[in-house]
Amino acid sequence: RVTAGICSAAARAAEENMKVKVKRWHGVAVWRWNTNDECCGICRNPFEACCPDCKVPGDDCPPVWGSCNHAFHMHCIVKWLQAQQTRQMCPMCRREWQFRQDEAPAECPTVPAPATAAAAAAGSAR
Repeated sequence: RVTAGICSAAARAAEENMKVKVKRWHGVAVWRWNTNDECCGICRNPFEACCPDCKVPGDDCPPVWGSCNHAFHMHCIVKWLQAQQTRQMCPMCRREWQFRQDEAPAECPTVPAPATAAAAAAGSAR
């Protein structure tokens, strides 16, 4: 009993004398896009990084999903779709590309079909 009393008295004394004063604090945060893949299937850069066209990662270069559930940087897939001559297909599974409706960002650009783009270019040349 005497030993227990000494230990508890020492613990109380230590609690009373030990005070911590925080002088400086640096918060650190980490963010990740919620994707099933780690990197873009076109440029092979991680989604936490940016595509080759962007300078800094973040909301200016978000991942977008197709109806086939493949994810790409927004700029990468738009450039890929614009380069397609006949049909706009997913670069991974070759299905017809359509942006997934539940994940498409509001500022997601529409990509004109190749025939429409050629007709528009011909019409503006007149």
